[in-house]
Amino acid sequence: MSELVDHEIPGGVLSDKAILQHVENGELIVKDTFTERSLQPASYDLTIARDGLITPDNVEVPPHKTWLLSRQIVLGSGDTALFSSQELFRMPKSVAGNISIKNRLAAEGLTLLSGLLIDPGYGLEERTDDERGCRIYLHVANTGKDPILLRPGKDQIARVQFLRVLGDVWEKRRSPRPSRWNEQQQASLGFLTELKQLKEDIERSENRSQNVVLFGVVVVAIALIGAAFSTILSIVTNSQLRGELRYAWPDSSDHAIVWSLLLVAAAGFALTFVLAVREIAGWLGSRWRRRRRSQPRRRRPAV
Repeated sequence: MSELVDHEIPGGVLSDKAILQHVENGELIVKDTFTERSLQPASYDLTIARDGLITPDNVEVPPHKTWLLSRQIVLGSGDTALFSSQELFRMPKSVAGNISIKNRLAAEGLTLLSGLLIDPGYGLEERTDDERGCRIYLHVANTGKDPILLRPGKDQIARVQFLRVLGDVWEKRRSPRPSRWNEQQQASLGFLTELKQLKEDIERSENRSQNVVLFGVVVVAIALIGAAFSTILSIVTNSQLRGELRYAWPDSSDHAIVWSLLLVAAAGFALTFVLAVREIAGWLGSRWRRRRRSQPRRRRPAV
């Protein structure tokens, strides 16, 4: 055990200075994967690695792949993904870690589906994937209603608190088993995934219904406008019809009859036009709102 551990009071959460001292001693986090900007007063923020991940659309990037994922990842409502930490861990046998999702991401609906504990000794003796320590694999899901945007290599996704373990090490304790890439797979939300599919089916049905209604309104509007103009044209060009109308309204002149019919036709046209425009505007507005909801919101860095 290092000199640092021997002179510290047993128990409690490690401070930022204690974390730094452990890193300098080759413990907790492999030094060249450690980032000072991720260090908090009593915790450390995990950065998403650009490899060792599975995206919501099932793109797999194994550790040490010849290419790294550079695009941003969008988790829609109900989507799941697998991420790994950019940091490699070498936990002392006297220190455990407690993992939690970053506050702002948790508020947006990001939920951690995998374990919350890093065992003492994790990555210290037994390692895997030809690395100098062990990654932390994080199975996450978006249980919120809006998409969540994450950028591998840039965004910090979770926070780790390091806690001193009270008591001596049991002589029969076995080394913690490291997480292996070949054991990782895309997590499933079960009934939540089915609810997402049901929601998408309902939205498609609503789109089809709105399209049918919109088409019907446009057809009726065209038919009414055509009938109105056809009637006016018939009155204007047919002298016999004008005479019959004049006979029906003996006190009216040709011009009065024509203008009356024009006013009626104009009123019908205006009413039909307003209804058609209202229906089209409602259809376009609903499509715009759905598209806006499907796009990830710009957010400030998680804290």
